[in-house]
Amino acid sequence: MNKAHESIIQALRDQRYQEAEQQAGDLLIRSPIDAQAWVFLGEALMRQGFGVAAQKVFNRAWILDPEAAWVQGINRELRKTTPGTERPDIDALLKTERPAVTAAVVVKNEARCIERCLASLINAVDEIVVMDSGSTDGTHELAAKFPKVRLYHTEFRDSFADLKNEALQHVRTNWVLWVDGDEWLHEDDAPYIKEIAGIFNRLPYAALLQIWQVNEIRGEFHHDFSMVRMFPRAQGLRYWGRIHEQVGPPEGIYHGEFIRRPVRIRLLHDGYETPIVRDKNKIERNLRLLEMMNEEDPDNPGWWMFRGRETIAAGRHEEALGYLQKADELAQRQPRFGRLLDVQMMMVKIHLSLSQPDQAERLCRQVLDKHPSFPDALYYMAQIRIRSADKQLKEAEKLVADAKKGFQSYRGNVAADHQILNWKADLTQADLLRRFGMLAEARDVYARYAAKHPNLQSARRNLEAIELQRRQLNQAATKQGIPDQG
Repeated sequence: MNKAHESIIQALRDQRYQEAEQQAGDLLIRSPIDAQAWVFLGEALMRQGFGVAAQKVFNRAWILDPEAAWVQGINRELRKTTPGTERPDIDALLKTERPAVTAAVVVKNEARCIERCLASLINAVDEIVVMDSGSTDGTHELAAKFPKVRLYHTEFRDSFADLKNEALQHVRTNWVLWVDGDEWLHEDDAPYIKEIAGIFNRLPYAALLQIWQVNEIRGEFHHDFSMVRMFPRAQGLRYWGRIHEQVGPPEGIYHGEFIRRPVRIRLLHDGYETPIVRDKNKIERNLRLLEMMNEEDPDNPGWWMFRGRETIAAGRHEEALGYLQKADELAQRQPRFGRLLDVQMMMVKIHLSLSQPDQAERLCRQVLDKHPSFPDALYYMAQIRIRSADKQLKEAEKLVADAKKGFQSYRGNVAADHQILNWKADLTQADLLRRFGMLAEARDVYARYAAKHPNLQSARRNLEAIELQRRQLNQAATKQGIPDQG
């Protein structure tokens, strides 16, 4: 957090809202892409009762920070805020130019979805360039019906970068937004495409803007904010790579001055649904192209990362681990490679799938040393701890059983504690059953020993705790219309 942010936060805490508004506004004049400063300004306006102005400002903040966790909470607060008077000064601060934008779509045999894709873009961009690489299912005829579409034909020569670079030659605007044929733009975000281009248009260096892809996979939605899909052409940016192509200057993807930023352009995607993937044989095609890329550019950590990821999808985890380890090694020598966390977390998952928790924990600790709040590493550390606890509980279960058996063979000079045989071992096994979630079995043991040994307070306390939990579960089930299971 920088000093300007700290000063605004203090003003907000002290309820000096006009001062916070002034400071945030001054900061945004200097740095209009500072999403957090827009949040501060929205907070100051909302606290002063300017609900409409605050809503506009928060919307700008969300455009610049699509992963923001505050959105729902702020919307609830805004519903309780008075609209307030008009704020032309805030409108002036929000005003941006609206440069022309072209949507570029590279397709082959997308008759299933091309109309959905193009219909979502018509009102969002100035023109649409469609590059068809050999469709035989009527895709190009469907695309040709749409206004604003300029349709071109080419051949696929084992390189998606070449396809896109060829399409770029037909783009007449500075800004381009890339959309796949099996994607479609979220209707709420259509008004913001040109606004986003305007926000980043005056930067002295290129802005590589990462869209918010919403993948539908087996009925679940997975969110990806990592893909660069929108950028200005003025700096000579082009694509590199046969598959999983990356944007970079003419010198290469690890050269030049630019920034990467996620923005709120939601592209919904269903191309990873299992039947669709199988029909297109995407994984095997991608692996073939990635092998070629490794041969042509063996020092690029990104290509090894993608090969590892595709090999995981093919179900070959140990092979994938080798490719990811290569990516990890090369990334240490390439400071501009920005996806080392992706590499390391994929390795963590593989180690866990191969029952190698020690290696997984080592990688998680390595990540957390540099990124202490990274959610994925914290989550998998928790998973490792759970697995370790399960293993220790199973070991404890065996040790307790062995302790009872020991009375049959042990004949030492020191007398064994016969309470272990009489009740301690059984109550410990009941404790383990409870931890394993086998509450009915644990309850039977506690009840038996509570009746047999009335002075055993631990048995009675645990029995009462289980009974309380049973009642709570039954109450919850009753609310959902599930019969009481007793």
